[in-house]
Amino acid sequence: MSETARVSAALARLLTEGGEGNRLVVTQGGAWFVVHAAPGSPLWRVEAAPRSHLPSGLRFGLEEVARLRAAGFANVAGRKPLAWSATVVTDGPEALAAKLLQWLPEVYGVPGDAPVELDARHGPALAPDNAPLADAMRACARDREMATRQALYRQLVRGTFLLPVDGGAPRVVGDLAGWPIFAVFTDHASYADWDPRLPAVDLMPGRALWGRLLAAGVGSALINPGGRLGGELYRHEVESLALAVRGVAGLGAVR
Repeated sequence: MSETARVSAALARLLTEGGEGNRLVVTQGGAWFVVHAAPGSPLWRVEAAPRSHLPSGLRFGLEEVARLRAAGFANVAGRKPLAWSATVVTDGPEALAAKLLQWLPEVYGVPGDAPVELDARHGPALAPDNAPLADAMRACARDREMATRQALYRQLVRGTFLLPVDGGAPRVVGDLAGWPIFAVFTDHASYADWDPRLPAVDLMPGRALWGRLLAAGVGSALINPGGRLGGELYRHEVESLALAVRGVAGLGAVR
């Protein structure tokens, strides 16, 4: 099977399997495009790898940006990647596959004969609703009173989070004095900003999340790293949250 046929078949499955969370990452030589589509969707949505998510050896300057814009890519408010949309009728799976495999070497300068890697995910969009938690985080940013922080801790237990995983275990994103740093996200937009490829995540209630991170040896947990609304919890705070679920910490039983 040719590379075009292989990519085309993977794109076609976005239109017949899964749900609104379908996406396909097409990677070659460290550069990539993410394609979003769903069964019954009339459009493809394609995002190009931004400079911040490329290996240091790959070029991505004004000339490369101009090439993407010439192909129809444009800025999207609040997002780093340039994006392009096309109708499925006009650009079917085979036509889109050919374009992606053309753009990778033309835009990013990767060898055209480099292996092409495909990472597909099919299913519903994971979009937790944490409005009370977001309000508590904003309040805590303005007010350092203990009561405000206690209210935030309660919402951290009541909330629902996206936890990046690797092989079923929480994904390590850094190191704190020899202890792993993990990342958690309160909303889909913050998660997509962190990595537009949308790597594997578990959707977890706070009542289970903090105990899981504690058992994994957490040094700290970054909430929405790089996002507009976030923070960092250190190990003793994660432990307090895990204990609060069992009703043995200062927060009392949180329901």
